[in-house]
Parts: sequence; C-alpha cells; structure tokens
Amino acid sequence: MKNKKSLIAIIILLVVVGVVGVTFAYFNSVTTFENLFKSGKFQIKVDEEFVSPDNWVPGNTTDKTIKVTNTGTVDMAVRVWYEEKWTSATGDNLNVYETCSDDSSDIAICNGLSSGKARYAIINFSEDGNWIKDSKFFEDDTSHSDTNLVSSGYYYYKYKLAPNEVSTSLINSVTYNKNVANDYQCSTENNTTICNSTGNKYDGASYNLTFHIETVQFDAYKEYWETDVSITDKN
Repeated sequence: MKNKKSLIAIIILLVVVGVVGVTFAYFNSVTTFENLFKSGKFQIKVDEEFVSPDNWVPGNTTDKTIKVTNTGTVDMAVRVWYEEKWTSATGDNLNVYETCSDDSSDIAICNGLSSGKARYAIINFSEDGNWIKDSKFFEDDTSHSDTNLVSSGYYYYKYKLAPNEVSTSLINSVTYNKNVANDYQCSTENNTTICNSTGNKYDGASYNLTFHIETVQFDAYKEYWETDVSITDKN
C-alpha cells in the first residue's frame, strides 16, 4: 500500500513538472501601414523681354519686362530687388545718380531739378498696381555708395502665384536721362578742331541693371522673409 502511494505521488510530481514546461499562445496579429508622402514640385520660369542696345543715347528708352511663371504644383510668393552700376569706358565706377540742390545748377543732369536725386538711367516702373514696395529693408543701410546702388527695398508681387499663373512685370522700360553730359577734349590745328571723348564719363559707358527674383512657398512667406507685407489670393 505504501508503495502504491509513493507511485501516485511520483506520477503527480511528473504531471506538475510537465505543466510547468508548457507555454501558452494568445491570439495576436501584426499590421504594417506604409504611407507614401510625395512632395510638391517647386519650380519657376522667368521670361525676360529685353534687347541690349549697343548705341544707347540720352533720351532713348529701351523696353524691358520680367515675368515669373509658377511651373510647379505649390503656391508661391514672389519678390524682387535690383542693383545698378555704371562703368566708364576707362573702367571707372560712375555715379548712378546725382544729388541736386539749388547750388548744383552747373551739373547738366540737375537741369530743371532744384532738389532731390537725378538718375542717369531712369527705371520706368509698371503702374498696374500689382507690386508693393517694402522700403524698410535698405532704409538704414549705408554700405552701398552712389556708384553701386541697391534698390531701397523689396518689391512684392501682391498676389499669391498659383500653379500655371504668371506675374505681371515690375518694370516696363529704362530711359537714358536726356540731361546727361559727356566729357571730351578738343584740339585745333590748321583751322580744324577735333574733339574726342575722354572715356571718363557716360559716353561710351556701360550700365548694368541686375534683377534678383526670390520665391518661397506661399504659406510661409511672412515667417521666412520676416515681413508684414500682405500678399493675398487673386481670387
């Protein structure tokens, strides 16, 4: 009888040991979601209508327009700034403008202008009302001399430029100031006077007008450009 009880105890112990070694599986599943984010296309096309004159004379006006097309898929904001520079035939920098006053009547370009600034090249801005000037950018900047002038501010296209839309042009043309004077030296021999340009002034000079066009996605223009200018939806 004692042996029988011992056998039963051994069997129970084996059962217990067997239970301890069993693992249990629960219902489970693993699901993976793959999401594709395709970024928008940010690109522009700039069209310029301009023919560089090789015989520009005082009083002449040369047509020049620059338009921006949104060829991408992202709404954008547009702004423009420009630089001007005159270089004489001898390679020296010339003034972009003269500051005129009552006692500057001897300067030909100040003829008829008692005060203010007379520009040697007059930029004829568009009057379509589609551009806003933010004059604060270069307002206090004194690093640009009269001979290398940067625009006194940014010009913002006032409307959001949606895909496939085209901006208007900031300018229409540039006029060579009719009051500009050249510099020449004359010599007389055998009743013949010959006058030649010295190459030190605006005759034979080169005028360089450079436009810089900046764009940014529309919903970020205020933060990115740090501006309070309001650009609106055209519609």
